[in-house]
Amino acid sequence: MAGSVNVDLIMRVRRVPEPGETLHEGLFSTAAGGKGANQAVTLARLGADVIFVGRVGEDFFGDMVSQSLEEAGVLTDFLIRDKENHTGTVVVLVDSEGQNAMIPDYGANLHLCEEDIERAADAIRSSVLLLLQFEVPEAANRRAVSIAERASVPVIINPAPRTPSDLSILKRASIITPNLAEAVSLAGMTGADIPSNKRPEDTARMAGNALLDSGLDNILITMGEAGCLYVSEKRTRSFESFRVKAVDATAAGDCFTASLAYCTAQGKSLDEAVTFASAASAITVSREGAQPSLPTLLEVIDFIKSNKLDILKE
Repeated sequence: MAGSVNVDLIMRVRRVPEPGETLHEGLFSTAAGGKGANQAVTLARLGADVIFVGRVGEDFFGDMVSQSLEEAGVLTDFLIRDKENHTGTVVVLVDSEGQNAMIPDYGANLHLCEEDIERAADAIRSSVLLLLQFEVPEAANRRAVSIAERASVPVIINPAPRTPSDLSILKRASIITPNLAEAVSLAGMTGADIPSNKRPEDTARMAGNALLDSGLDNILITMGEAGCLYVSEKRTRSFESFRVKAVDATAAGDCFTASLAYCTAQGKSLDEAVTFASAASAITVSREGAQPSLPTLLEVIDFIKSNKLDILKE
């Protein structure tokens, strides 16, 4: 897989301060993060063999995030140490409800290029699945998709946190996993006007149908506590979420997408994959930090066994 690598500078606060206000009860911590790295670590902890393509700086943070990937068992032969650009850094504010606000400086991530992807072409061709996000330049992602397509390697794209310049790259994916806001933004690219005063599921259905009409298929829209919605040419299905006390939502979406990819690579059905991914992301939400919160395969299995859920709804 290819993607971003960041270090998260986390400040836990009772609430996000108003402009000009100073809150004195903040608790600071650091954690390895980045959408690509989070997804890679999730896959590795679940037991998958993961080859990662990305860029970090030749700095302390670069050492930190590289070590985190390696300790998780991610193969980092194609993780480039950038001499000219610093490691991606994200300031994260987490409130008492576990909701977060982020300010990124993507640094070296923005310099991942087609040549970097080409160096890993043989690894992509031999993969069971390619997983991508949009915290790196679009040109690098497009090159990776082209290599995978020619080798008949399925591609899962998490179109986050930024949306692509057009929908063409998403039409080449086996499945896409936007969150609700991202799905609405993508639907806007089709000319659809999605009202903002609807229930999350109604909004997701409208956005999903707009994307379906534009030529996309297999759209899985995540909605946080409201679960997720799958839209395809064959069916539309909503899925409930597991109920847990939210501590920190950081990396929950990354965990969901990576867990879905893991199950897809294992040949599981979509319904099985969503159940598994929902459980994994629920565990992540209940813990602090990005990569420190990501579960192991045994933890997800135990969680599903101890938390009964009629996850499918018509």
